[in-house]
Amino acid sequence: MDLLDLERMINRISDSIVAWLIDKQVIDEEERELYKYATFNCIFTLLPFLTIIPFCLMTGTIINGIVVVMTFLTLRKYTGGYHAKTPMKCWLYSSLLMIGLIYGTTIIENNSIITIFVLIAVCSIWIFSPIDSDNRKLDVSERKTYRTHSRCVSLVLFLFYVVLSILSKNALAIMFATGIMFASVLQLIGLLEQYLNEHCSHIREK
Repeated sequence: MDLLDLERMINRISDSIVAWLIDKQVIDEEERELYKYATFNCIFTLLPFLTIIPFCLMTGTIINGIVVVMTFLTLRKYTGGYHAKTPMKCWLYSSLLMIGLIYGTTIIENNSIITIFVLIAVCSIWIFSPIDSDNRKLDVSERKTYRTHSRCVSLVLFLFYVVLSILSKNALAIMFATGIMFASVLQLIGLLEQYLNEHCSHIREK
C-alpha cells in the first residue's frame, strides 16, 4: 500500500463514519463535507501515534514514547512552527521523526551539553512563539494568549527536566529534553520557511 492508497482508504473511512452519523440523525446532510474534513484530519492526527506504538512495544520504550510525545504536543500546541504541506507528508514525517527521537532517548546521555541545548530551546520558544502557519493564522489576541501559554509551559517542562537531572533521573530527564528541543527545532524551521517565502516573494515582485 502506498501513500495514495492510504489516503483513499482514510477518505473511505471518513465517508463511512459521516454517513453513519447522518443516518443516526446526529448531524445534518448539509454538514457532510465539514464533518468529513474534520474526521479525516482526526484520523491523520492519530496515525503517527498508531504508527509508533508497535515500535515502542518491540523496543520496550513505551514510557519514552509517552513522555516525548506528550512533552512535544503540549508545547507544539502553543509554539507553532513547521507544518507539512499535505496530511500524508505530515503523517510520514511525524512518524519517522518520533521513532528517531524515541530511539534517541535510549542512547543519549544527560550532561551539561544537553542542558545547554535545552536552555537554548526554551529561550528560543520564549522569543519566537507563536509561529503562524499557512493553515492557521492567529489574530493579535490569539498571539498574545499563545505566547503566554508557550512561555509558561516551556518553563514548567524545563523545571521538570532540571529537577529530574538533580535527582539523577537522567533517562526520564532526557525524554523531557527531547520533546522540548524537538518543538523548538520545528518552530525555527517554520520561522526559516516564512523568511524564505517572504524573501522569494520580494524577489519576484522586483
